[in-house]
Amino acid sequence: MRIIMRVNRCGTPDGTRLLRYVAGEIYEVPARLAQHFLHAGYGLTFNTSPLTDEEIAMGYAKRLVQRTTPPALEPVTVSEAKNFLRIDGNVEDALLADMIKAARIGAEQQTGLSFITQTWTLAYDDCPPPYVSLPHGPVQSVATVIAMDENEQSTTIAASNYHLSADKEQLNFETIPSSHRVEIDYVTGFGNAAADVPADIKHALLIHVAWLYEHRDSIEPPAASALIYNAYRTIRL
Repeated sequence: MRIIMRVNRCGTPDGTRLLRYVAGEIYEVPARLAQHFLHAGYGLTFNTSPLTDEEIAMGYAKRLVQRTTPPALEPVTVSEAKNFLRIDGNVEDALLADMIKAARIGAEQQTGLSFITQTWTLAYDDCPPPYVSLPHGPVQSVATVIAMDENEQSTTIAASNYHLSADKEQLNFETIPSSHRVEIDYVTGFGNAAADVPADIKHALLIHVAWLYEHRDSIEPPAASALIYNAYRTIRL
């Protein structure tokens, strides 16, 4: 039976192989699987009107990216910021600590990177694509890949079923896991210590903190910092 998919879904046409069916594509599938897709609203018989671009776009698997473990420290210390600003005393230490954190968060957002070691979770409804781009690198390692069913019962996917690409920016699946939700936990950052962060990023952060200190109502980084951040900016297609 020929159907056109409304959404991305995984299915087993022969009861053994797990295949990914892509929104907007036409497939010849066994009647049993076709009836399942049609009943669930995942697909339409091929003699219906073609899907619009909007319908196809809405069909791509939803994903959620969130930081699950924040960095244990900041790339620059309060003492370093005070020396850079030539501040004596400790009256404004708490304020400077907040500014350092704000500058680091802004810089990580602008560069798309993680500076100090932290953990992120990337979750997909149903099943992920076969090649998953891992944002907020540099990626150190993949901790776990977990499949969750409708009752929130989890199954850990064997590490032999996936591997990191050579540049460690992409997770490649040998076999695509399918469940109610698939969660990928991975570790990012240049390293555990501030010394692991590139020196020019640390200098840009000090300039950024000085700017925030002198311009209390500012939310944008100064041009000198932005120039360095942009040099590290990651662009994902």
